[in-house]
Amino acid sequence: MILLGLIIIPALSGVISFFVRQGSRRRFILVFTAIIHTELTLSLWWFLPVSVYGGWLMLDNLGLFFLSITSVLFLCVSIYAVGYFRQETTDKIQDFEEDAFFTNARRQGLRVVCFSSYLR
Repeated sequence: MILLGLIIIPALSGVISFFVRQGSRRRFILVFTAIIHTELTLSLWWFLPVSVYGGWLMLDNLGLFFLSITSVLFLCVSIYAVGYFRQETTDKIQDFEEDAFFTNARRQGLRVVCFSSYLR
């Protein structure tokens, strides 16, 4: 069940933070999720499950090592992101370069779809 929690809790917090509009609550959800994820990962060092759901989800020693690295990085980045997101403005500013990039990418994608029949 801990393995499922490591997948479900971050996904569920992402969905919850999508509906929360207040920035301070979103930052709290981010850090709280990172702390819970790190605690669940640390608990796996003492109680390593063999598999869940008949082998569909497994965790071995090497996977636990890389999961621990990922979890610690998630915690560090979430703490850093609190200060970074605090400086974020709520004004809607349209970035010209970003808009132009996605418009061109959309056009190129349509060209690939339209002319893919000629590639045979």
